[in-house]
Amino acid sequence: MKALAVLTSFIINSTAFAAIINHQIVDDQRNQPYFSSDKRLLKTMPHNVIPVDHSNLQNKLAKREQKINVTALVNTKLEIPMADICKKAEHLIESSQDLYALQLHCPELMGSMIFSTNYHDSLISLGQMNTIHGDVIIMDLDSVVQMQALNLITMDGNFILKGLTSLVSLEIPNLIKVNSIDWEVVPILNNVEWNSNLKVKQNIIISDTSITNLDNNFNKVETIEILNINNNRFLETIKTNIKFITKQFNVHANAKELELEMPYLQDVKNITIRDTSAIWFPNLIHVESSMEFIENSFTHLEVPNLKDIGGTLGIIDNLLLDTVDFNNVTDIKGGVMIANNYRLEKIDFFKSLKQIGGAIHFDGRFKDTQLDNLKLVKGSAYIKSNSESLDCNKWLKPLNGRSVIRGGKINCVSGKKETVVNVKDDGTVINKKEGINGKQQADGDDDDDGNDHEPHTIKQRNSARSLTSSNIYHVILLLCYLIIG
Repeated sequence: MKALAVLTSFIINSTAFAAIINHQIVDDQRNQPYFSSDKRLLKTMPHNVIPVDHSNLQNKLAKREQKINVTALVNTKLEIPMADICKKAEHLIESSQDLYALQLHCPELMGSMIFSTNYHDSLISLGQMNTIHGDVIIMDLDSVVQMQALNLITMDGNFILKGLTSLVSLEIPNLIKVNSIDWEVVPILNNVEWNSNLKVKQNIIISDTSITNLDNNFNKVETIEILNINNNRFLETIKTNIKFITKQFNVHANAKELELEMPYLQDVKNITIRDTSAIWFPNLIHVESSMEFIENSFTHLEVPNLKDIGGTLGIIDNLLLDTVDFNNVTDIKGGVMIANNYRLEKIDFFKSLKQIGGAIHFDGRFKDTQLDNLKLVKGSAYIKSNSESLDCNKWLKPLNGRSVIRGGKINCVSGKKETVVNVKDDGTVINKKEGINGKQQADGDDDDDGNDHEPHTIKQRNSARSLTSSNIYHVILLLCYLIIG
């Protein structure tokens, strides 16, 4: 009997302990978990076992079921204090040791990095630097052959490379933000690895390098102050998505085969294009100041959507040019010079042009000029063609009696025949003179313009007086010579 009692007590105590640990005790009648309501269980429970309250147990279970957001922890940026070495207005780099110290302590650099002419290593590596809040200026170092900034993402200042006569390779594959690019006199730089999403805020100046193409290197650049690409003798392609250039757009002295494509360009301050073989500005609408195309080898010059030019238009010495389209332009506020484009047979590509604010200078081999909607030219006109087919009367004898040239002179040369007329402010043609190659004969019929000109008889008398006085003067000189002799 004693054995049976011990066994029974052991079983009861074991059951109670397991129920407390696993929280699985269920009342037979209510099918609910319970702990303190069973008096028999409490009587048989060992003295060192403490019943657990049901409400507290549920709270603990809920907390155990909560999951930790690992991603949130990973993305949490820890604020690590920046070392004092990384915080200066200017960091002067005189040796590779100076550069290594910044690499070691400064993934983020406050201030500009300026390389001294005492830096003599062939490699410049920015190591783990990813952000520079300032400029990077490297000038007049003939020892540097290669530059690497493999982890650099942002440069708040200007990236200036000048006078690096030995630099061949530049690696900036992750750089996506810089204020300006200014690379000048880097004559053998031909390998540039950069990101097509690079955003440049202010200026792009690339001069005197051996870069062969700038094709889709500035896809994310829409507005810029200066785009100046010059003297890159192997550069054959420029293609950008730039829309607005607010100060200067200059492309010249690159490879003769250079093709310039700017399909989204809409508005520029001024344009000077030289030494290109093809250009494409299909969406250009407005030029605030001057626009010049000089000594190019392209055959087509078409800006079909251009509406106005705020300064002078120059199309000069483009020897292969035979097709031009400025037909949507209505107003040119400066002068117009079209000269020495010897394949142009007609100047008839200003179909909408109404006003020219300066002078006209046309010179070439063209056979005709057609500016049917032109109403006003505020300067003089010089129109010269080697072709005898050019009809100067379009300019000299306007159909309505008044010239579109106001307050100036019209000089028209067709073949060897030259005609010059003066024009009053109201467009009235006066003082017609004709001649050959500058030897002009006055036409008296056109002399009477209502102004206070002398009658022809008075002019003849004055000429006779002048001739007589001249003869007397020479006779006196001859007599003095004979007397002295």
